[in-house]
Amino acid sequence: MHCPKIKKLFSLTLLLLFLAVPANSLAETQDLWTVKKNEHSLQGLYLGFTPNRIQIKIHDQLSEYPFSSEALFALRGLHSGKLISLPQFPRGIPVQIILDYTGTIRAMSNEQEPCKFISGTALKSWGHLATLSPTEKYYTLFNLWDGLFLHNLEEKMAPVFLTTHPLCSWNNAGTKLAYADQHYLGVLDLPQNIKKIYPFPSNDLGTVRVVTAIAWSPQDEQLCYAFLEDYPQQGSDIFQITILNKNGKELATKTIENLGPICWLTEELILIVVNPSEQETGKFMIWNYKTNKSTTIFNQLEGFCNNLSFNHKSQSLAYTTAGDGDWQESLYLFTLKEKKVRQIKSFISPLYHLQWTQDNTLIFWEEINNSINIIKETGEILKKFTGFLPEKGAANRFLYFPEEPREEALPLYLSP
Repeated sequence: MHCPKIKKLFSLTLLLLFLAVPANSLAETQDLWTVKKNEHSLQGLYLGFTPNRIQIKIHDQLSEYPFSSEALFALRGLHSGKLISLPQFPRGIPVQIILDYTGTIRAMSNEQEPCKFISGTALKSWGHLATLSPTEKYYTLFNLWDGLFLHNLEEKMAPVFLTTHPLCSWNNAGTKLAYADQHYLGVLDLPQNIKKIYPFPSNDLGTVRVVTAIAWSPQDEQLCYAFLEDYPQQGSDIFQITILNKNGKELATKTIENLGPICWLTEELILIVVNPSEQETGKFMIWNYKTNKSTTIFNQLEGFCNNLSFNHKSQSLAYTTAGDGDWQESLYLFTLKEKKVRQIKSFISPLYHLQWTQDNTLIFWEEINNSINIIKETGEILKKFTGFLPEKGAANRFLYFPEEPREEALPLYLSP
């Protein structure tokens, strides 16, 4: 699948979810970022460059340093990063420079912004992915080795095993949980303690179905899921979207190439992002599954859309885009009433798991600083904490890990 953020499969089996983790393009150059004998490093604010020198502000003093023709320039996070050219390097950010014995810059990278770890409640659970119910009564935790479990925040009860696959979605009332297994979609009705199974169509061709998204309609009447289906190791960018009613009956299907995020707008309308391909630019379209008619909102999507979140209260759509091969990302707001796009803020690294909180603010994880950001529609950052925000981890409060869980499970916390 053509995507600006290289993804890796986060399981030992054919799991149904890809975790967006950019490849560490600095892996082979890590030793070059270590200060060696007769070298020293400095920290300051990068202001810009001339043909011969780089301008750094250090302790309120403007300093200029020559740079090597082979100097390395990079944006670096905890576990990933990207080598860039000097003209691409964002100005006005804290940086570290490494000077060789001649006083010439041989490497420059961003300095991670210091953030505090929020003092929340440790849930005594370790895992890799988590979701929080809208009522904040339940949460799910997926562990690579054990599978997906349902936990109760209000009552002492043993966790309930659901599936070996991680993908799941709460309905808007917080009373039902839909989840994907290898051969079916499951729906657990929590108040009635009833589990329903919706089997996938029989497969005699040897193809593998990978569910990539599950979403409930606003009134919890329909369930939408998207999936890829292809032969193992072949790869595909042809997705199918299927709509089910509350009894599991298939109501409609749609095939989309280069599918990005999707979300419900009304009980009939679904917003679909089609990411750019080598042949076409990307677009936002609205699909009415009852009439099978599609309307394009705008069809000149600049870059790849990897985050999408719709606020039903304000009818506001927040999304991000990043250019192909570009590590930097921009956050936008689109209101259905005004039909206008407004750029909220630009960031020097990828954002993940953009969500609306229940008090109408935006929350997301910024990779380069390993930080959870809470931001207004105006772009004003209200709070910033160290930690990793799961994809569906926010309601009024939010779930978080100390950092992005990778091979090893990490402890899970609930914000104050």
